Order: sequence, then C-alpha cells, then structure tokens
Amino acid sequence: MKNLFIIALFALVAIALPEMSYAIDGQLKNALCALVTASHGSVAKGLATLAVVFVGIGAFFGKANWGLVIITAVGIGMLFGASNIAEAISGQNDTCV
Repeated sequence: MKNLFIIALFALVAIALPEMSYAIDGQLKNALCALVTASHGSVAKGLATLAVVFVGIGAFFGKANWGLVIITAVGIGMLFGASNIAEAISGQNDTCV
C-alpha cells in the first residue's frame, strides 16, 4: 500500500510539474556531455585497442575462449555505438559528440 502511494505521488508530480523533466539543461548536461566526449576520445580508442591486443595475445597462448572474444567485441561496439543506439531509440539527434 505504501509503495502504491509513492508511485501515485511521483505520477502526480510528473503530471503537475512537467518542466522538471527538462532540468537536464545546464551544468548536469555539460558534465554528461564531457563524459561522453571523453569516452569517445583517443583514450577510449587506445583502451579498446589494448583490449583487442590482450585478447589476441590470450588467444595466441590458448588462454582466451570464444566467450571472452565475443564479450570484448560487444563491449567495444556498445561503447562506441551507444550514441547511435540512443539516437535510434529516442528519435532525436541531441548528441554531444
């Protein structure tokens, strides 16, 4: 019963004050954009390259299995494709990069 009341309260606040959903403009937006820009920069590309190199060395010595290779590839793809995925879901092109 208490959880239902809290959910109803949040729904009421969301309906009554829709301008709160636009609170991302400002310092928080700038900080998040800086984080996204840093995660797509040369440091992230270098780390992704090192991950591929280490997985390749592990495969050469027989220590890497296919699961590790797939997880590494999917992780790198998600890191660099996250903005495209978010754009496809939201339908907006408000990316920081």
